[in-house]
Amino acid sequence: MGYYDIRDCLAVTVGTGIISLILLFIISTIRRNCCKKGASKFCGMLSSGFFYVLLFAACMSTWYLVHKQLYWPRVENAWALGMVDHESAKVWIHSEGDKQIRLGYSEFESEKEELSPSVQLNRANNWTAVVTLHKLRPSIKYSYRVKSDVPLAESFSGTFTTFPTPYSKQNIRFNFGSCLMPVPWSYMQIFDFWGQQDLTFSMLIGDAVYLDTFGIIPPEQAYPQILDDPVFSKFHQNTPNFFMYDDHEIINDYDGGADSDLFKTTMEYWNHYFGQKNPGSDPKALYYNITIGDVGVFVMDDRMYRSPSAHPDGPAKTMLGARQLQDLKNFLLDSGLTFKFIVSPVPYTVRLDLIDGWQGYIYEREVILDFIEEHSIAGCVFLSADSHFSGSYQLRPWAIEYSASPLYAIPLVQSVYFHPEDHPVLHPTQGYVINDHQLWASDISHGTAFTYGHVEVNTNTPEPWYRVSIYGFNFFGNFGASPVLKSKKFLTDTVPTKEAKTCTVKPLD
Repeated sequence: MGYYDIRDCLAVTVGTGIISLILLFIISTIRRNCCKKGASKFCGMLSSGFFYVLLFAACMSTWYLVHKQLYWPRVENAWALGMVDHESAKVWIHSEGDKQIRLGYSEFESEKEELSPSVQLNRANNWTAVVTLHKLRPSIKYSYRVKSDVPLAESFSGTFTTFPTPYSKQNIRFNFGSCLMPVPWSYMQIFDFWGQQDLTFSMLIGDAVYLDTFGIIPPEQAYPQILDDPVFSKFHQNTPNFFMYDDHEIINDYDGGADSDLFKTTMEYWNHYFGQKNPGSDPKALYYNITIGDVGVFVMDDRMYRSPSAHPDGPAKTMLGARQLQDLKNFLLDSGLTFKFIVSPVPYTVRLDLIDGWQGYIYEREVILDFIEEHSIAGCVFLSADSHFSGSYQLRPWAIEYSASPLYAIPLVQSVYFHPEDHPVLHPTQGYVINDHQLWASDISHGTAFTYGHVEVNTNTPEPWYRVSIYGFNFFGNFGASPVLKSKKFLTDTVPTKEAKTCTVKPLD
């Protein structure tokens, strides 16, 4: 992969220092030749201040890069909760040293403890295993504890609540987001906040590590850096979690398919630390769907099957591949689900100049939207991340995308990638203009903070509804019978303001 080493980190300081000296020389020249005597002192202060600002930036950049390069945490013990459904749960366990382990688990505060089958931890599996608990009861809080034939240095324990019975009416909450770039010896406090929200589950949908950006590090170093964060680890020990990868777990804008050595090597690490916690066990189908009562979530794999981004858009170009697209259609046809959340690690909207997202795969995006319309499938909501700013976009009158990121990485402003109004996007085969309506981005995408999406869904009411909250703004939607008719054709009747921070979406009459 060509990982950077310490020389690249030092090059940042040397390069920035040279640029600073050149700019200082230019400012000093202007001061000598252009500044009047009365203003010479001001010019001197300006040039000196500018130089010191650049020098400070260079030092901070070097500090970050060098420390990230030298920071090789040794994670001796770690455990995390993965997928949970109405009758089972997965617990991921890592503990150095050969040992036999099993889980003791029980209904919360019950004295009757069950034991899982034992598994072996050894060097061959990197002292790591996933233990699956079966025959659990729906909507019950459980506690679990790791038991070992060798004394453990700490108590491996946690709690979780199983999902409700499929297709039952529910009120659930979950968070989603992407992009983690931890700073060594600091904590990702955003996960402490997540832990206080009584979530049904959470989703980390891409860029959990950055193997290809400044301060590039190998995966055997990057993943332990994440696990070494106590706030991140504590949250994942007590909340059901679902994961998906994106490009930075491999390399930026990756579109090389599943057969490259790069993909196989980097995905082996992602599967080891995150992927094996997900539903399913097919290495050729990492996408999945989950059911929480009558709420369904389909999490796409946008990398394994995609055609190269440079290929012309059209019927032969795919983001999902034929098998995944068909499985998505089958999911959408499930009439027992009131709401269906379709989750993509990359943005759906064409309003952004990101050919790595769905803008480069418009034909297949329109196939999905057309399928929903043709079959009058109600309750579809689109979630995404990746762009390092948040926004909401109206893909069609009934189709709303909510995009939220970064969780803990460099924030950007939406204008970096925003598609100009005078640059229309055309359907690649039919030629009509696609012009997604921008709903929120100008208000919440100022790039000053870490962000994520918080979703609440209530189907246990005469009029089922959902609410998506991003950066303090709330967006409401109602369920109806058909997106083709009136009930899912949304319009915005209020604009979010700093005071109200609320935007309501109602069905058209």
